Amino acid sequence: MKLRAHVGLALLVALVGAGASEAGYDHPNLARGITAEGVYNFDGLDNVNLFNGNLALTLPIGQVYQVGPKLSYGLVLSYNSTAWDHRVEPIFSPPNQTFYATLPYPAPSTAGLGWNLHLGRLVPPSTRPENASNRWMYVAPDGSSHLFYPTLHEGETEEAGVEYARDGTYLRLRHLSGGVKAIDFPDGVTH
Repeated sequence: MKLRAHVGLALLVALVGAGASEAGYDHPNLARGITAEGVYNFDGLDNVNLFNGNLALTLPIGQVYQVGPKLSYGLVLSYNSTAWDHRVEPIFSPPNQTFYATLPYPAPSTAGLGWNLHLGRLVPPSTRPENASNRWMYVAPDGSSHLFYPTLHEGETEEAGVEYARDGTYLRLRHLSGGVKAIDFPDGVTH
């Protein structure tokens, strides 16, 4: 009887934990780009995530243009080896069957499979397949994604028109008039 209770409790905890995850959350094994909490081997143009083996390669295209004392820009071609999305999907015909799928990563590759060339982009909520969450998401040029929440930490008072990334990057999304959005970076730069 005790064994049954322990097994039932373990199953309940597993199911509740699985349902609590955010739709846009990247599991550390599948994380793309460079994150604040990651451990990497930085050696030249390539960066290897030491946790999951993900290779991120960045190749500067042309020169860097200095706009002001805190702002410069330049095009960078970035490669991310997490180019495939491995999914386990339940199917309903026949009943209780599982379907395993390996698909290209849902985010668009602008320069070939795994390769991107952009300055960063803001993805609206519920923009499937790239952003299945109900939150705004910023995709950095290195391929990392950052979801925005109403407060920086849970339990804080919300500020109207402002959202924060809770992944250690301290990005802030401001909703300005006329539907314009602005992302503030910790170094004072605004995009």
